[in-house]
Amino acid sequence: MTNRRIIVEFVGLMGVVGSLLLVAYELRQNTAAVRGATYQSLADASTARLFEDARDPSFSTLLARVFYDRGVLADFTAPERMQLWLYHAGLVRQLENVWLQYESGVVGEEVFDSYGWSDSNLRTPYFQEFWFDAGGDAVVVSETFGTFLESRLGITP
Repeated sequence: MTNRRIIVEFVGLMGVVGSLLLVAYELRQNTAAVRGATYQSLADASTARLFEDARDPSFSTLLARVFYDRGVLADFTAPERMQLWLYHAGLVRQLENVWLQYESGVVGEEVFDSYGWSDSNLRTPYFQEFWFDAGGDAVVVSETFGTFLESRLGITP
């Protein structure tokens, strides 16, 4: 082999290695961008929900009856139960979404743990009734997430 051929092959090899390093760098940048967008999307959804709840004084009163008065299904009218069902169904779907993002490795444990798993809302008698008697199955979450949620919250039928 001539020196020139060795040099050409070496330069070609360096080009391949350089290309692979560039692809790896771009992949890492893309992964970071996707994670950032996911974090932002989760934060936007959570914040929008909180602000929406805060703007509605009648709904805030309804939630206070769940949180502070420890209300159960029988304490609410049919329209109130429907409003609370929709609220809790949306909350559970939001939690399942962050759980799926965590399980797939898109969000880290610090983000996952910040999502209200110890939220007093999820530990109320009302939520337990909602989950087991008034529509937990109708929320249509995956069985795996349902089992996880019950275990994480320590709730049983």
